Amino acid sequence: MSGPWLAAHLFDHYLFTSDKIFLKETAWPVMKGAAEFCMDWLTGTKEGKLISAPSVSPENTFITRKGDTAQISVNTTSDIALIKELFSNCIAAAGILDSDKEFSLQLINALKRLVPYSIGSKGQLMEWSEEWKPVDPSHRHLSHLYPVFPGKEISNSGDRYLRDAAKIALSLREKTNCSWGFAWKAACWSRLGEADSAWKTWRYQLHYVDPGSKSSVNNYGLFPNLFNSDGADVIMNGNGCATAVLTEMLLQSQTGVIDLLPALPSVFPEGNVSGLCARGGFVIGFSWQGKMLKNVTFISKSGNECHVRNSRPLKISDSKQVIDVKEIAEHVYSFKTVAGHQYSLEY
Repeated sequence: MSGPWLAAHLFDHYLFTSDKIFLKETAWPVMKGAAEFCMDWLTGTKEGKLISAPSVSPENTFITRKGDTAQISVNTTSDIALIKELFSNCIAAAGILDSDKEFSLQLINALKRLVPYSIGSKGQLMEWSEEWKPVDPSHRHLSHLYPVFPGKEISNSGDRYLRDAAKIALSLREKTNCSWGFAWKAACWSRLGEADSAWKTWRYQLHYVDPGSKSSVNNYGLFPNLFNSDGADVIMNGNGCATAVLTEMLLQSQTGVIDLLPALPSVFPEGNVSGLCARGGFVIGFSWQGKMLKNVTFISKSGNECHVRNSRPLKISDSKQVIDVKEIAEHVYSFKTVAGHQYSLEY
């Protein structure tokens, strides 16, 4: 499933840039190849459903009903999530490129046949297809929460049933035993709109680590030079995760709608940011005070229509005039843009 995961980044690059040449020449061949592999990989059941087998939830181990330990099973949540996202992205890409219509229809039909996610006895999004106990309840990998982050299927504004199941799954995962694992969990809390839970979790990663310490027990956090400690080692992917968490608190666009301050922790009552990029090709800057947005500017790099979520109507203008704004869904406002133009939002 590393192919589908990597292919997701290629399509995300297109969503941020609207670069159709990149989509056609670089992203699409890889995306299609990964989807073809998954179509061959999936196995049909007697009921006509499609499952992934064999299947793992990366690096995590469960206890079987017989008391044995195992890692390989059938149809883990992470497999379903990665395949669903890949097929959906391929269908979208084929539509954008106006190509591979027959293949797109095959993917549409396969999506309908995929087995849905399993929900456990506590209402949680399950990691495996059966409710096995994990050997390590605090395991650093949150692979079953891929559809929350870095995926996009489950969000605070999306399906309430899946959102609540994801929240319960996060709550059941005890304090993660890895520095970058804190960040992944915090990013998930941010995507689900739980700002203070995100901050509480992220603080574990911001824990000071003495570079002279010879112990690797619970020695996760940051060295004085801000390199990420993973016990006794430096692990740079923790630093990359940290920047992702902060960004998710301030701006989200994975659903196609731009959310500003979607998960701002109460410890940040005021501040400002500039140069944040949103899908659709927008560069955004703003400040806030008391969680109220101020001085919001959008630069349109690609001339796409912009969708913004806000609790009340927006007044939008460029340097010359007020821009027409339409409410296309509850609390979702849309306006047309011109490439290279800057827009100001008044709240």
